[in-house]
Amino acid sequence: MKRAAEKRVVRGMRKSALVLVGDASSCVDIEYASGFRPVDPVVLMVRGREKILVVPAMEAGRALAEARGCRVETPATLDLSSEKRRRLSEWVAALLRKEGVSTIAVPTSFPHGVAVRLQQSGVRVSVAEMPLFPERSVKRPGEVENIRAAQQAAVIAMRAAMRRLAESDIDGSGFLVWKKRRITAEDLRRLINTTLVEHDCFARDIIVAPGLQAADPHAKG
Repeated sequence: MKRAAEKRVVRGMRKSALVLVGDASSCVDIEYASGFRPVDPVVLMVRGREKILVVPAMEAGRALAEARGCRVETPATLDLSSEKRRRLSEWVAALLRKEGVSTIAVPTSFPHGVAVRLQQSGVRVSVAEMPLFPERSVKRPGEVENIRAAQQAAVIAMRAAMRRLAESDIDGSGFLVWKKRRITAEDLRRLINTTLVEHDCFARDIIVAPGLQAADPHAKG
């Protein structure tokens, strides 16, 4: 009786899973859980220690090389038609059917349209407790080194911008001039970006807001 009950529990657990959908920007947990940094949207299913990653066909080779402990699928290996391969909801639905999963938990950032289509097909969808991976708060050695390198690059880039300003003069109209050319916010932003790239880093939405623009929160300048 006890073994039968345990088998029922195991079967019940096998029918539920955590599902993530997105790319490296919209769902950072995918890269953390799989080791794969997706440029285009992918699907990751986590069921106990099992992880299945569904990627576009052109990304299959890279996923096989980079993903940690994941089985890699593509829309083709899920036997999806050419038309259905275009929709992420079909990727998820096909994967769930193949794995016999009928109940999923998803993060708060999960695409609403995908969730609705899954529910319409009979899948039970619930919002998972956040954070999905609380262990992320303790950084791995490689992550610590990446943070250190990024911080150092940011300091070097800011110093380059400050040095450019210090080397500049104020012309008769009150504008900053460097080597006989007026300095703009775009010039400083380009300098910061170039310096970051030289140190193998990049940044999004760098703010260089001069004058009155500095009073507008998050004004790009």
